[in-house]
Amino acid sequence: MEAITYPDPKAALIGFLNGVLDVPAYSRVPNERPASFVRVLLAGGEGGVDGFLSDVAFTVESWDNNESAAQARAQRIRGHLRGAYLMGGHPVYGYKEWGPPVDLADASLQWRYTFTFAIRFRPV
Repeated sequence: MEAITYPDPKAALIGFLNGVLDVPAYSRVPNERPASFVRVLLAGGEGGVDGFLSDVAFTVESWDNNESAAQARAQRIRGHLRGAYLMGGHPVYGYKEWGPPVDLADASLQWRYTFTFAIRFRPV
């Protein structure tokens, strides 16, 4: 019997976002902070669902020196996620969010819009 391979969910989402956005996506805030970027964090999830799918929650942060740009990018990300069917070579079988992007103040003085959602991946 062949082993099931589940995705590295953070790497799959970062790769997907880097393919559709005009700013880089990272898993950590870079030491030399760019004017605009996206950060991806794992936020839990249901884990195994229906005996096969992997439900993973994420928080995405859209950072920018301009508030409207940070907010607009977060909204574009939502649109891309709702239409995604493949990430990191793994089929996507669902998208669920807990609310729209909200402003989350930061000591850096950059604007940060953040939202949390879950994606269900199918292993290959």
